[in-house]
Amino acid sequence: MASLYGSETLPEPADVREWEDADWYGFAGLRWTVLHAPGHTPGSVLLHASDGHTSRLFSGDVLFAGAIGRTDLPGGSMSEMVASLRETVLTLPYDLAVLPGHGPKTSIGRECATNPYLHLSFLEQNS
Repeated sequence: MASLYGSETLPEPADVREWEDADWYGFAGLRWTVLHAPGHTPGSVLLHASDGHTSRLFSGDVLFAGAIGRTDLPGGSMSEMVASLRETVLTLPYDLAVLPGHGPKTSIGRECATNPYLHLSFLEQNS
């Protein structure tokens, strides 16, 4: 990392806050709701942004078009990912646009129809 960013030690910001599930914050004219979704990492979250008319889900490395985030890295957990998919992702509206951390945008409905990780057989097998 030092070769990329230098060896300088950066101080921690003075105002650091931990996000809790269902916390919400208003900025940029949007209401941002935190949805805890562990699996990729213990602290993985989805951010649901809404202006009251249009909503978007920033899924980070939890949900991608046709895939999910890796769970084989330190801190990752397939059983937690399956629980997050079942209890959080699958409860969201089908028409909700999803903007993943990598790859093309998608929607909850498209992922329910095409993403093998959201199919019942996968969820039951990996519970």
